[in-house]
Amino acid sequence: MANPNSSGTKCPGCTKTGFELVEDFPSNANYKMWYIRCAGCKTFMQALPYSDTNYLVKELSTSVTNLRNEVQSMNQRINANIGDLGSSTVRNFTLLSEKILKAIEELKEKLHK
Repeated sequence: MANPNSSGTKCPGCTKTGFELVEDFPSNANYKMWYIRCAGCKTFMQALPYSDTNYLVKELSTSVTNLRNEVQSMNQRINANIGDLGSSTVRNFTLLSEKILKAIEELKEKLHK
């Protein structure tokens, strides 16, 4: 759908002033893109990321906050039992590292959608 522009921008290909936003999945790419192009001759003007960057940043921030809280909780439990550093501490650190790896993988998946 062509939208009139108030800036007077003209297509370099045909000099028309109507532009459209088109969703596309470029070949050999891992993610979608939005293209701004001339509605008349389809000349490419600009590419924009498909995802909502602000949403992704918020999601990443929430994940990092949750991970930080878990690490702080783990540290409090370890400090409370500092005299008994044994297999349970090793088990706790193992669980924590598994959670960290899982969180990293989840973040990677979110970024590649």
